[in-house]
This record gives sequence, C-alpha cells and structure tokens, in this order.
Amino acid sequence: MHHFCEILEVFFYRRLLINPLLSVRFNAQNSASAGFPKLMCQKRFFTENLSKMLCYIVTSKLSSIVPQPDDYACPICLAVAWRPIRLNCSHVFCVRCLVKAQRKGMRNCPMCRSENVVARADAGNLDVPLENFMKLYFPKEIKEKRKETEREQAMEDMEAFTGRQWTNKAKPSDADCAIM
Repeated sequence: MHHFCEILEVFFYRRLLINPLLSVRFNAQNSASAGFPKLMCQKRFFTENLSKMLCYIVTSKLSSIVPQPDDYACPICLAVAWRPIRLNCSHVFCVRCLVKAQRKGMRNCPMCRSENVVARADAGNLDVPLENFMKLYFPKEIKEKRKETEREQAMEDMEAFTGRQWTNKAKPSDADCAIM
C-alpha cells in the first residue's frame, strides 16, 4: 500500500506539471498539495476510490493496446475493410468499395487523389497479412461485412439478370397502390 501511495503522489505531481492552471492553484507556497499523500493513504479514501481508479487506468491502457474495429475501417463504407486492398499510395479500402469505384470509372485515390492507383488496383494489391489479422481480432465484424457483401452482390446479380432495379420492400404498401 505504501508503494501505491507513492505512485499516486507521482501521478499527482505529474498532472501539476502538465496543467499550468493546476500548478498555479496548488503550488508549494499555499501547501494545498502537502496533505495529498496523507489523504491518499487514509483507509476511507483508499477503499472508496481504488476500484474506480484502477478501472480507469486499466481501461485507458487497454484501449490503446487492444485493436479497435474503427481503426481498420474502410474510409468509404465505414465498415471493417474485409478483403483489404492496399493501394500504391498505402491507403486501404475494402474490395467491394474499390470494385464499385472502378466500375464508376474512378481512377484516383479517394483519400489523397494519387493518380491512377484505383484504376491499377488488382488482386495483387490484396493485403493478406492485414486480412489474417482482422480475421483473428474482428470475427464478428468480418461475418457481418461478408453477409452485407453477399447481399449486395446478389442484388446486383438480380438486377443484371432481370434488368429491373432491386427494391428492399417485402410487399407493396398502401401508398404504392395504383388503383386508389
């Protein structure tokens, strides 16, 4: 417990150094911080706030270590970049968004406007190590993205087969009634 109090005291003094407003308020002249180590070592203060402090510290440390899905999102669809394609400019997109961009005739990177990187992208640009990493850490997000991609592909195939635009309506509503 003695070491814990010393660590908290160091954190307190570091915070004073980082924030100039706090250091003006709690400087050595007015000795507002002189009672801090004693306060921290009091049993009441220690037991009431220990769990909150530890939870905050662990959460803040883990969030910087544990990979987050948002860090691996496609900048176009904002979902996990399933089957990630790394362009020559080093930007990463999901294969579905890149195929759509190529079909629309987009040639330049949507992020940095590097010329012809979208047009030149092919299967050789697939980032296999990143794909394996995402399979390992984001299986749920990958499963959702796969389903969404398969659904979009089925809709495009149906449109190409029938020549009609796909609608998401299960059955016509009263507003679509042509008689009334």
